Amino acid sequence: MMKGGANVSLTVTAIKNLEIPIPKIEKQKMVVELYNEPVPLLDELKNEVLQQEEMTALFRDKIFDMTVRDELVKQDENDELASKLLGKNKIRETKINRREKAKER
Repeated sequence: MMKGGANVSLTVTAIKNLEIPIPKIEKQKMVVELYNEPVPLLDELKNEVLQQEEMTALFRDKIFDMTVRDELVKQDENDELASKLLGKNKIRETKINRREKAKER
């Protein structure tokens, strides 16, 4: 088919005479079915992953909300509410920021 050592050439005649085996139509259809079979399954799995991501985000938000409202675990009556602690923390941050700004002047 190809001739030459260092300078290989493929002639048009050689290409025209090349026989390419093509499987019977039944075999071709079977290959197409096997190729297309995973596509719906992949779509279903992608949708499942998206739903799981959405549920995870909802659970995370709910847990955070319950934590802030002190509903996640049984509370000791002597403990302060998380909402009060967050408020105190905010006041502390404000005072620190004011001191830092005063130092800059």
